[in-house]
Amino acid sequence: MTLTSRKHADEVRQMWQCRALAEADGKLQRVLMIALAKEYTADMLVLLKVAFGTVEIPMPFYSGYATIVDTGHIVCMMHDRRIGVTYKGVVPVYDSENEFLLHMRRLADRLKLSDAERIDMFRVLKKWITRDERVGIEGEKLAS
Repeated sequence: MTLTSRKHADEVRQMWQCRALAEADGKLQRVLMIALAKEYTADMLVLLKVAFGTVEIPMPFYSGYATIVDTGHIVCMMHDRRIGVTYKGVVPVYDSENEFLLHMRRLADRLKLSDAERIDMFRVLKKWITRDERVGIEGEKLAS
């Protein structure tokens, strides 16, 4: 059974996943799309259809999981179409983990998410970042 199975569109529209997609814009929306697609693969088409009325994902969009590189930037693969050429490459998404968390907290505040919904949202977003390459001055890993 999936997240959206046996639910009417009105019920799906009230779920934090759908509300977050509809409320967010720009890179925040692109991050949510890929994080939700990784966590709820079978439900993504339903979430897109209910949130936006279409299942098409506009360019540019992020794909794959994110990495925190040694500079502290969060990077991810991005796909875009520029001057008739499809571009695919790793780009910085956020300058720091703190900036990422701040944007997500502000979204959760705007949506007035319950504690359980916040925990679930941050669980999903935390899974999107799969590697942390930061090291200390003595070469030790700063995070797992």
